[in-house]
Amino acid sequence: MKVKLQKNIFILLALFVSMIMQTVPTYASVQPELLRRASDSCKQGKYLYYCTQKGIERFNTKTGKHNLAVSNKYKGENTNGFSDLNIKGNYIYCTYDLQLGSSDNRIYIYKISKSGKKIKLDSGYFPIVVGNWIYYIKSKFITENNFTYQKDIGIYKMKLDGSSKKKISNDPYLYGITKSNIVVGNNDEIFEISLKNNKIRKKISDKKRYITKNKYNWGNDFDKNKTIVKVNGYTYTVIEGDQKIIQSSPSKKKRIIYKVSKNASIRGYDIFGNWLIVRVTTSGRKYNNFVYVMNLKSSKKVQLAKWWDV
Repeated sequence: MKVKLQKNIFILLALFVSMIMQTVPTYASVQPELLRRASDSCKQGKYLYYCTQKGIERFNTKTGKHNLAVSNKYKGENTNGFSDLNIKGNYIYCTYDLQLGSSDNRIYIYKISKSGKKIKLDSGYFPIVVGNWIYYIKSKFITENNFTYQKDIGIYKMKLDGSSKKKISNDPYLYGITKSNIVVGNNDEIFEISLKNNKIRKKISDKKRYITKNKYNWGNDFDKNKTIVKVNGYTYTVIEGDQKIIQSSPSKKKRIIYKVSKNASIRGYDIFGNWLIVRVTTSGRKYNNFVYVMNLKSSKKVQLAKWWDV
């Protein structure tokens, strides 16, 4: 009788454990959600657009030819140029720094046609286009003691034509946007704000300002986990002092798809289908900034631009 009772208890425990295993997902099954962020390159159709010292250049993935699409000049003068590219329809939405050098900034959100026509939308930077809205960090110009500077005043959104500007939060940092939330923060905390109504605000960081390791895929943000979005089942990661890009297949096989010399580092990279675009900095005396594009199928690499930054 005692043996039979022990056997029944064992069966019940086994069934209970089985139910737990089926209903509770493992840590490995939790997939991080991609944070949408603007970058220094984007793609539409057969064209790759990327930022250089000259402005926004364009690479034709069919012919292999590249040319300057939009000059960085403002009223005939050189500027610090463009960053944070988004493309939708016939326009590029981006950050445009009208200053030249690092002494001061005059940073704006611009809407630029493919023919090069530039339309100023607002003062600020880091635009992220979602549907018919642009989410961005807004700033204003303040003059004190005959000195004018630009100060961030919060996270805003506006329509694609620059209308209907609305403040979302006072936070200084816009980390990115998911399918349902805007991820923002300050020096102490990180929050999610509902993308649907911009009102529901949820704290997602702990006392040390950390968030769950697998909460988000931070894209190609080198300050986070250095992992770009999965493309065709493959994952891309930068390792060893920002000098190699590793491709991991669905079967966990790894291979080096891109590497630079010891005096260089990968400053940024994006993957669009079978195309890898890489921004590299070096300690060279003549040129210290380069942009390369590589076809992931053929491994053919092309240098698109090179310039010197002080």
